[in-house]
Amino acid sequence: MRLIDQLSMVSIRRIDTERVMRINIRLCVCLFILIFGISPSLVLSAEDVLPIDTKSYRFVRDQKDYTLRYDRDKRLRIRQAWLVPPDELKEESGAYISSFNYDEGVTAFPIGDGRTGLHLSSYEIQREGSANAAAGRDVFLVLDQKTRRPHQGGILFGITKERVRYMGCFFATFHRFIIGDINNDRLTDVGVIREEIRWDEVRDKEKGVDRMEGPFYEQHPVRWYIYRPTRLKVRGHVSVRDHWNYDPDYDGKHLESSLQLPLIGLAKSPVDFVKDLYRGKVVKRRPGIRGGRTMVLHYGLFGPQVLAHELIGFEWHQWNSCGHPDPRHIDDIRVVVYRDIGLEEVKKLYPVVEDLRQDYRYVHYDKAVEYLDGHVKEFEEIKRSDPEMKEFYDSMISDFQKARRQIVTILGQ
Repeated sequence: MRLIDQLSMVSIRRIDTERVMRINIRLCVCLFILIFGISPSLVLSAEDVLPIDTKSYRFVRDQKDYTLRYDRDKRLRIRQAWLVPPDELKEESGAYISSFNYDEGVTAFPIGDGRTGLHLSSYEIQREGSANAAAGRDVFLVLDQKTRRPHQGGILFGITKERVRYMGCFFATFHRFIIGDINNDRLTDVGVIREEIRWDEVRDKEKGVDRMEGPFYEQHPVRWYIYRPTRLKVRGHVSVRDHWNYDPDYDGKHLESSLQLPLIGLAKSPVDFVKDLYRGKVVKRRPGIRGGRTMVLHYGLFGPQVLAHELIGFEWHQWNSCGHPDPRHIDDIRVVVYRDIGLEEVKKLYPVVEDLRQDYRYVHYDKAVEYLDGHVKEFEEIKRSDPEMKEFYDSMISDFQKARRQIVTILGQ
């Protein structure tokens, strides 16, 4: 018995020693952070770094006024156009229901540098009718805690969640939002993951009728909107305003410390609702097998401006009459290549917004491939007659071929 007692005491001492060591390690890490300024996101959980607040703010609509309430009786006025863009309101005049029915709930989260992100959401369900339609939007605002002034966040999607019944089948779309610091600059970025349940309309040649195949579930790779300052020129004055801006360089990248923003005013997403209806029948497949596809490229991948301007316009913001006086300045222009989707739908997914310096050009897949193939052939011919410039022409040919491979790989042969 004495031997057993001794062994038990040794085990207890070892456990106590391990606990002390773990505590000491945590203390050392904390001291290391304080002394050397290491980002807390490297050692703390996402919940510690990015606390989500769903109680401090409430959205209120009084007749035509849009406000956020906080600290009981204090208010922040929100511009109606931020939540209900006039052109999109006009487009929705013939829809089953309105997508502008915003819930009073607001999710707030820290961005950094004295800024707070505000997430507002709308959703409305059709109460009558066979379509069983529903639609809503998600809007992100930025609140400067010093001035207590909100401004647009730059994430503009239009309708972000919807469901509808067509030919007896339910279609649904939903955007999941996650937050985290994807580029390690200590500012909170927003990631977007689009989910869909869809059916394919297939022609039965033998019976001469159309039939529906599905339902199929697709989850698209995460797209990140990076929080960064943007220079704005308003009435001759240049100011800096921070907002989120989509950056294709981070497509598909995930963070272990990211957090998913909670649903606002919903028990479940429209996609999950439809999944429950088709329990056990939904087939998961990779996105892009059928249906519309898009990809975003930098302007420079289409070659120098002297060649590319005929296809995608000049390499300066399209709302300006000319380029920047400093030849070293290059505007951030993105090119959306699309296939199996209408141009108007592409413009909704990637809107041009002057106030946010968000500029897109749109090129159909066939036009993009034709353009790149044509210049490869052209430079091959020129190279033969001008051997002294062979290295230059080879470089141009290589760049065009690289861009073509990217497009064909993503959007298909």
